[in-house]
Amino acid sequence: MRSLVALLALLLLSGCGSSPALSQSVIDQATRQGVAPELMFVVELPGFQLAEQSVGAVGEDGFGAVYTSTDGRQVESRVDRTPYRCVGTCERDGDGAPIQPTGPGG
Repeated sequence: MRSLVALLALLLLSGCGSSPALSQSVIDQATRQGVAPELMFVVELPGFQLAEQSVGAVGEDGFGAVYTSTDGRQVESRVDRTPYRCVGTCERDGDGAPIQPTGPGG
């Protein structure tokens, strides 16, 4: 699970600045929910696909989405401006922000 979390963090960083893979209707829906357009990030995560129905607001104007695999694994991505507060078991990824693993084995 740690390698998956590390991979997600790496892909999130490398995905910044790439063109969005969301449909216009999903972008419009997220914007109506209050998501700040500059916080919408979509990444390519090998073995996972974005579940477009999961896209939505997080906190005041943040963005969240879930990626799923064919074997039932899930990765949740959240981008928000508020300070991160760990609830439960968290791991720090290098010098980055704390990451809280979710799902089986997390």
